[in-house]
Amino acid sequence: MSLYASYNDTQLLSFIKSGNAEAFKEIYERYWERMADYVIKVIKNETEAQDIVQEIFISIWKRREIIEIKGELLAYLLKSARNLSLRYIEKNLNKQSFYQSLNNHLNDFQFTNFTALELKELEEQINNAIEALPAKMQEIFKLSRFENLSYKEISERLNIADTTVKKQISNAIKIIKKDVDNNQSDKIVLFIIAILSLKK
Repeated sequence: MSLYASYNDTQLLSFIKSGNAEAFKEIYERYWERMADYVIKVIKNETEAQDIVQEIFISIWKRREIIEIKGELLAYLLKSARNLSLRYIEKNLNKQSFYQSLNNHLNDFQFTNFTALELKELEEQINNAIEALPAKMQEIFKLSRFENLSYKEISERLNIADTTVKKQISNAIKIIKKDVDNNQSDKIVLFIIAILSLKK
């Protein structure tokens, strides 16, 4: 039995604030399984669920000196787990929706028109075009396409309007299309951008 097993959550949190790793370990072992089970039920993915729970505990340890938990610790942990689970679902739904929409637009596109080398060259051109975007536009575009953040999440992170985010992304795609090759269809350009996002 752990030396700290007899302490309640409030006492353990007090120890953790002072940097006591053993007290933190007790909290971790006390609630890890219950949190993981909860997240698995929400997102239906055991590996991702474990990552989410891990992220919560890492956050607590990093913020141990300033964190203020009102009410029961378990309620706080489960609320954190719920919020991160919903964020995970939102991101993946956005990503799934994006690729489904892309796939629908590409149904009539024949990739046999391109050799592997040509596709590789086009990928490099698009990547270079992205890196050449104005700094703020590039940041917004990467948050959207490579980190799969929603317009709302980007606007909150950068403290700008949703409409600004949408306009910047739209302009970025136009610039990329122009910089790459005006002879290429929007479909293939969007497809390559999607492929790049999977490699990040």
